[in-house]
Amino acid sequence: MNKNSLAGYTLILSKQAEKDLIKIERDQVILITKRLENLVNESYLLDIKKMSGEYDYPTYRLRSGDYRIIYQVRKHEVIVLVIKIAHRKDVYRNRGRYD
Repeated sequence: MNKNSLAGYTLILSKQAEKDLIKIERDQVILITKRLENLVNESYLLDIKKMSGEYDYPTYRLRSGDYRIIYQVRKHEVIVLVIKIAHRKDVYRNRGRYD
């Protein structure tokens, strides 16, 4: 397994991420869903950056077109928790803490 791979991790969407998806156009949701599936299968091939700041868990952003997916890797729980999904112009506003 590649050291950047999240294979075997369970993908969980927070309530906020679920609400975010409802607001997004259907064609974009399909692309975002594919990105999320690839995240837990082939993460080393995706455009991922670690976010700076103080978080209880490592927090990353994943690009999907004009949208950004903010997620945390919780290794001790073997989960990837999707925190927020939003357009790139909005995703970093009032972000506060994602913990």
